[in-house]
Amino acid sequence: MDKQFKDEYIRKMHLVLQKRSEIETIVDQVMQEKRANVFLVGIGGTLAIMLPFMHMFKKMSDSESLCRKCSRADFNRQPQSW
Repeated sequence: MDKQFKDEYIRKMHLVLQKRSEIETIVDQVMQEKRANVFLVGIGGTLAIMLPFMHMFKKMSDSESLCRKCSRADFNRQPQSW
């Protein structure tokens, strides 16, 4: 692995890890509010990153409608009942 690439990867990972407590606080607040729906939204390459989470959520839940992935084309159609 290229040293410059590795150093940049490590630097970015440290930035992400610094946000952990902030993220955990937000998740705790959402869970205490007993929300019916939580949406994880992203653009670009986010789908590739989120697929493992979809797999994990589906394995941990008995809900068929827990995880949905949508493309831009999905939003160009008429609304559908999920």
